[in-house]
Amino acid sequence: MNLPETWERIAKAVNLNSDISNAAWAAFINPLIPVSANEGIISVKTTSNIIKKTVEDKYIDIIQEQAKLITGKDYIIKIISEDKDHIEMPSLKIISRNSVSSRYNFDNFIVGQSNQFAYAASVAVAEAPGSEYNPLFLYGDVGLGKTHLMHAIANLILDREPEKKIAYITCEKFMNELLSSIRNRTNEKFRQKYRNLDVLLIDDIQFISGKEATQDEFFHTFNALYNEHKQIIMASDRHPNEIKTLTDRLRNRFSSGLLADIKPPDAETRIAILVQKTEEQGIKVDREVIDFIAYKIKSNIRDLEGALTKVIAYKKLINKPLNLSTAEEALKDMGKESERKELTIEKIQNAVCEEYGIRHEDLISKKRSKPLSTYRQIAEYLCRKHVKNTTLTEIASKFGGQNHTSVRTAVEKIQSLMNENSDIFKMVSEIEAKL
Repeated sequence: MNLPETWERIAKAVNLNSDISNAAWAAFINPLIPVSANEGIISVKTTSNIIKKTVEDKYIDIIQEQAKLITGKDYIIKIISEDKDHIEMPSLKIISRNSVSSRYNFDNFIVGQSNQFAYAASVAVAEAPGSEYNPLFLYGDVGLGKTHLMHAIANLILDREPEKKIAYITCEKFMNELLSSIRNRTNEKFRQKYRNLDVLLIDDIQFISGKEATQDEFFHTFNALYNEHKQIIMASDRHPNEIKTLTDRLRNRFSSGLLADIKPPDAETRIAILVQKTEEQGIKVDREVIDFIAYKIKSNIRDLEGALTKVIAYKKLINKPLNLSTAEEALKDMGKESERKELTIEKIQNAVCEEYGIRHEDLISKKRSKPLSTYRQIAEYLCRKHVKNTTLTEIASKFGGQNHTSVRTAVEKIQSLMNENSDIFKMVSEIEAKL
């Protein structure tokens, strides 16, 4: 058996001959990689526990059925997970469909290594809202697709169950509506509006920081929905532990479901996004122009799309040819800011050493004396948070040859201490401000 070829045929057959949606297939079947086939077992691997569990719970029979049709034999499909970096934390009609944009769906979301976990989590929630992954907390820098995924979740739910009561709202709008209800003495109307939903999607939840009245109201709204097994989805530009002046009871609830981070897209994903955008606009753009934009703009998807728009505008508005020379002229000032601010492990190490007056060789040594070990853990935490496209193993190699488990432990410890210890929170925040 040519396993890669056979598995490709099986995966395509699952897509064509079953009721699995294209979004679910892309999230859960397509990422599976064949490993071996022997003694009636086909083993495939994934880098995500959520994919493994969802396939085993919902799709394994369909895959095995198609495997038999393709091969003529009864095969058991065994899913192997190599998930190392993602940890699942312990665990009215539609207010207005206008609040949910039809532009965003799972089919036009480009999936890459940087967002695969968040995509799979979002599809799982959309297919079974209020069940296993509740709340779902999406976090990552601006312009990486969090809002796209939230609208995609809402659209898929509404397509299947139009009677569902769904609201997509920004944190700012939630606060403004709350203040208006207090002024106008319509508090009960406000509460009924949000506590009788089937699905609440709230964007930019980090802006709840420091707003005591809003935090109190949202806490009770959260509890009312959660206790009725209604789905809650939140998006933030940072992890719950990094949202300042957030009450412990809210921080705990934000972290109680599934947290899924989105990182900046890699080069292949950036190219795929640009190709999709040109196809949507019906504009032919040479591949060398696409590649140039993709390698120049690395910060986020929003900047990437803006760069493409600017290049196309040069052609439309000042009649420039749509070639590499035009792209270079149009984008000559773009990308410099993100390149200047891009952090490395070495820059963070140097900043920590300077802040605490310690030697670099001590920071990366195996010495465990206090407070040196705390400084080292803070540095490792900052590297994990701020250095793009890095792994725990890469960070470990820069700190005296530790293993990735040690770094993960350090990161989790600092995250926990920031929530419990104001001194640690202040230490980390001061270095971040300087970075």
